Amino acid sequence: MRIAKFKGILFLFMLITLVFSNILFALDRVKADTNKIITITFNTAPTSANVTVAPLKYNKDFAFSYVFDDGLIAGYDVAFKYMNGGYSDYLGQYFGGLYFTDGAGNNVPFRGGYAFYARNSNYSDIHINTPSYITWNQLQETVDNGWNIFNHGYTSASVPADNPDYVYYVGDPGGHVTGALDYDYELSQLNVEMANHISLKNNNGDIIAPLQTTQVILPNGDANYIQPAFDGGFTSVYAQREDYFFDGSTSIAPLSTNVSSAISPNRHIMQRWFDYETRYLIGGEYPGGLFDRVDQLAANSAGADKYWGQSFTHQITTSSFSGDWNGGITFNSWKSLMDHIENNYGRFGSDNAWVAGPEEIYDYMMVKQNMSLSQNLVDNVLTIEIDTSNVPNDLKFYALSLLVNSDAIISSINYGSDFSYHTHNLTTGLINVDWGLNSYVGNDITRVESLVTAAESSKRQSDIDTARIYVDLLTTDPVSIKTDYITRLDAIEVPLRTWYIKVRGGVTNPDNCYSTNTATFSPSVYNWNNFYVGKGALVCGDLINLKDSDSQTSTLSLSNTAIFDGGLQSVATGDNSGIYPDSVLINSPSVYSAAETPAKIKIYGLEDVKTYNIKLFGYTSASLSTSYPTRNYTDYSVTGQSIQSLMVVGNISETVEFLDVLPVNGEIEVSVVSQNTAWGYGMLNAMEIKENILEAPSNLSYASPNVYTKDSAITSLTPTVTGLGITYSVSPALP
Repeated sequence: MRIAKFKGILFLFMLITLVFSNILFALDRVKADTNKIITITFNTAPTSANVTVAPLKYNKDFAFSYVFDDGLIAGYDVAFKYMNGGYSDYLGQYFGGLYFTDGAGNNVPFRGGYAFYARNSNYSDIHINTPSYITWNQLQETVDNGWNIFNHGYTSASVPADNPDYVYYVGDPGGHVTGALDYDYELSQLNVEMANHISLKNNNGDIIAPLQTTQVILPNGDANYIQPAFDGGFTSVYAQREDYFFDGSTSIAPLSTNVSSAISPNRHIMQRWFDYETRYLIGGEYPGGLFDRVDQLAANSAGADKYWGQSFTHQITTSSFSGDWNGGITFNSWKSLMDHIENNYGRFGSDNAWVAGPEEIYDYMMVKQNMSLSQNLVDNVLTIEIDTSNVPNDLKFYALSLLVNSDAIISSINYGSDFSYHTHNLTTGLINVDWGLNSYVGNDITRVESLVTAAESSKRQSDIDTARIYVDLLTTDPVSIKTDYITRLDAIEVPLRTWYIKVRGGVTNPDNCYSTNTATFSPSVYNWNNFYVGKGALVCGDLINLKDSDSQTSTLSLSNTAIFDGGLQSVATGDNSGIYPDSVLINSPSVYSAAETPAKIKIYGLEDVKTYNIKLFGYTSASLSTSYPTRNYTDYSVTGQSIQSLMVVGNISETVEFLDVLPVNGEIEVSVVSQNTAWGYGMLNAMEIKENILEAPSNLSYASPNVYTKDSAITSLTPTVTGLGITYSVSPALP
């Protein structure tokens, strides 16, 4: 048994080594070209020109990081959506995001990070089907937007002071031997879990490598993690503590780090500030002092030295009950802090704060400390060479901000092909360059541009509505940017609505009548309504308020008014090669066994000022009858129109369509019957309903007035009709 466990641990070690080697290889390719050239052209030859590296990215005065511990859902659904922009399910509200600028006219969203662990003490994955925690897919979304993930242990275990002999890893799916807390295993196994779920991607969204954490946030402040973390190759350790014991001595971590000086490349420690609601209430440690931490950080950075500070919390809630705060903070308090930063130190204030995850700031420091800069001025051209050969090859962010100081005006800057992203300000001489896997350049403008472009392509009302929400949230200058987007959305012509209905039969138990107006049948991109009609004597209930292809609720409803006497399970194509998805082709209701009475479905809740096109589809994979061809056909009819026939045996692509059907009292009835009433198949798998607007009346005429004025000319009246059937006007008015 011990040998088996040893083999399991050896395999785990080999897997981690292989994963990490792949990451190093992928990231090393990013920085393969270690000499990067920037060419600056001045309008005249300067008498002097000098280039320096900004202490912080975008030449900000101070850096501020906010981390959410334990992976609770509020860190995604509230914090990420509020800072990055998006819709919060918990708050039921859209947000445009919080921003500072890159110093070159572009908004950069506030970014943060998560202290993340994977499994609870029972070794259940808490990020699968656990509503109170962030899911793996949600975590991937945050990583795709530049947020950081920190190692908080495999199970976030720590040795309890009152039970140091506690036994761990009983039933652990990772296969670790039962016994005392293994700090090395806690750290390494979390990275195994990360590699299985989270990926690093490039600017095109292509997966490059599995994500591996490189920095540790101590679970419950357990200092016993520190030495294993550094010995295991982790570069940084953060905690709500100032004393860190490692390498045989105790180091004191300041509450903020001076980034004007170098930081340790492999033993970086930092104290974090804990934001929790009661801390700032009357009777708390710092009543009314919620903003003091960041304000002091900004004040300390006003001089030559620049500082970086971290804060964290666990939970964000709207509850006013202190029992729900759970080591966290209320949304109103947290929001006021974030708004305070944006309004005073972000895009609406002095714009001197860089709000980013700790790993992103650490990576900037590593690039800054390990690169070398050379410059050569010839006439009016300044060539800058950045040598990155000594920069670590396992960073996730490769970026640098430069400052050009000269007595001549910069006319242009050329970056060649050495950088994945770059911006500059010719007036201030600020240059921002990026050559990382992903530049994470999304902001409020790029989001709106993407949404408006998507709406223009799809012409779906829901896409237009979503885009309009985010356009309304824009606070850009000049205002014309917002106005242009509004104009583009207003110009989109939305087609008339269409409803897709899968009709399903073969149900003999009323408890299985699962009609719904929301269904997805891949690969169709449209919303489907799933209508059950039962079998034999069973008639399922009505499906009311159908949703159209754009998932918009309507008054259209369906009722099975005459029974289907069967239900056939037909064979799917296997590759969705039919006119509708395979899942629509199967389980169709049918009329057979010498049935002469048609099955019927009533469509009601229609508008009498519109006509409707009704498209019907039938299919069965039953054998084709060559002796009695009529057995292969189904006859369809709708209110007020002639019967149409369709060969349904083996049919995967043909339909019948009834055009411009006019409702009677808001209703249209569809009839289905086998063409051969002795024996055959009357099939109905799918319905497609499309609305049309009645044209305005034309060729109107009416007599001239029968009362005339003496000695006045008699003028015949020719009416002009404008508008559509829904609303139109006649001029002059009818007498």
